[in-house]
Amino acid sequence: MNKIQFDCLFGVKKQAVFCAVVVMLSIFLLFTFCSDSGTNPNDKNYYTLDVGIDPAIGGTVSRDPETASYAAGTNVTVTATAQEGYEFTGWTGALNSANAKVTVTINTNTTLTANFHKVNGGEDDSLEHNHTWGDWIVTTPATCDAPGEETRKCTKDTTHTETKEIEQLTGSECGNDFTYTGRTVKIGNLTWMAENLNRNTSGSSCYNNHPDSCAKYGRLYTWNAAMTACPANWRLPNNDDWNNLIQAADGGSIAGRKLKSASGWYNGDNFYVPGTDDLGFSALPGGSGHGGSFELVGRGGYWWSATENNADMAWFRSMGYSASNVVSAWNLKTVLSSVRCVQGDIDIHTWGNWIVTKPATCDAPGEETRTSTQDASHTEIREIAQLSGIQCDSHINYGSFTDTRAGANNQSYRTVVIGGKTWFAENLNFAGSSGDIGVCYLNSPDSCAKYGRLYRWHEAMDISSTYETTLWGGIDVNHQGVCPAGWRLPNNNDWDDLMIAVGGVRENYGSYGWWNGASTKLKSRTWDTCSGCIPGTDEFGFSALPGGLRDLGGGFNGSTGTFGGWWSATEDGASYAWDWSMNHVNDDVGFQSYPKTGQFSARCVRD
Repeated sequence: MNKIQFDCLFGVKKQAVFCAVVVMLSIFLLFTFCSDSGTNPNDKNYYTLDVGIDPAIGGTVSRDPETASYAAGTNVTVTATAQEGYEFTGWTGALNSANAKVTVTINTNTTLTANFHKVNGGEDDSLEHNHTWGDWIVTTPATCDAPGEETRKCTKDTTHTETKEIEQLTGSECGNDFTYTGRTVKIGNLTWMAENLNRNTSGSSCYNNHPDSCAKYGRLYTWNAAMTACPANWRLPNNDDWNNLIQAADGGSIAGRKLKSASGWYNGDNFYVPGTDDLGFSALPGGSGHGGSFELVGRGGYWWSATENNADMAWFRSMGYSASNVVSAWNLKTVLSSVRCVQGDIDIHTWGNWIVTKPATCDAPGEETRTSTQDASHTEIREIAQLSGIQCDSHINYGSFTDTRAGANNQSYRTVVIGGKTWFAENLNFAGSSGDIGVCYLNSPDSCAKYGRLYRWHEAMDISSTYETTLWGGIDVNHQGVCPAGWRLPNNNDWDDLMIAVGGVRENYGSYGWWNGASTKLKSRTWDTCSGCIPGTDEFGFSALPGGLRDLGGGFNGSTGTFGGWWSATEDGASYAWDWSMNHVNDDVGFQSYPKTGQFSARCVRD
């Protein structure tokens, strides 16, 4: 109450008429502002009914009776009718009901919303909501047993999503009657699929769970799924099949170029090595996946072999956009890789051991033969390379060095000069004065005597073990490490010089790469032999030995006879250093960064 009102009411002397007018006006205003407001401001027993539609184009709403306001207690019947392409999903607001026709009693201002959902053929309501949408992403792939789902998110509000069903797979791809109708190619005596397999099975997926990737690159399979994925009369190729294919493409160092498709590979940098597809194999870069993640589509292709490595791992073959070779390696069976299937009789036999039937000499190659265990009249013959190197090459002038350090047992090592540098022609076998440096493969002294010891990086460098996980940061040039005085552990420049001296051709693949053609000339002749193996010629007397490795879990891997790895003095961050490696099925020397806790062989060098 303002001061004028107060004075009038409590008898302050004013003109009587003026006071009476003020009092009446105050009472009127007080009544007006304190009354319960409805649509009719003079009657508090009338209320509004507001009805919304979501989305606005989804349907219409009628009400009976139809009026701007309703007296308290009025029953109003409200009916929702969906537009074509939409369906009514329910009421929200003053009541929740799935019935299109409801009755609401009005006793206060009331709000209702009719909700509709777009079905096939309905107009897109994204504009009404001002949503813009990302791509549809497969969140549950459809299988032969159940439908799937795909979801898209609003780019302005990622909490707003839409989901739609993917039809359950049917037809021949789901049954044993699956028939491959794609391209095939005969290479040698085997018939290969000329496309990656795209058969939906348990344990398989499209790259990034996107059907378009399956259509372009085929599906990706775990090893267990791959073992049963090929249709009737086809099979998953084993290592012998792959090795025969690679040999048909002129060997591991250039086979990738000849097997890769001429298009479909990433070509956006100077490392790109185009495929020529000489044999019609048309290798495609389908990438790989593991643990829900996917990588390298367009840049790398990975294909399973039926040959196991151990209980957890199996062999595969790979090709990269920047390389001309084919890599043979093993990986966890749970990794997702592509599948090619093959037909032919190359693997219908099980074989006895290779037997030398004509020894190789310094003047001519030799031969060795193996016989089928099922049919003794069925044999295979392969050539043994003509002898060279230490047995034949008088131009190789071997030297000798005796390690007189405590714990070295006066061991003598052959040495050889290659590219102006003198290298050990044997792996180092020094356990330190206390006998606690490095290990023998499988902890067998016989392996140390034959292949030398395996060292962790800090042992090869003769520095504190704290540098296994922290940056050493020292200078890798002329670093003696575990080598005798006057010798050093080679760094990456030393290894590069060796590769150049033997005529290797360098290829990079991201942060790692290969020197093609180098390992054949550097490997000793004592590596394991197999169908498709590439034997060493030891042309320069380096006699690289396959001493295996000890992996990060402490297990011995890359078995002796098939793999050799050597540390470099060059560091690659706090926990990694470079190693150089060779295997029995490729002719390249690889270089890559590896955790310092792994254990490899060591060679020593001096200028």
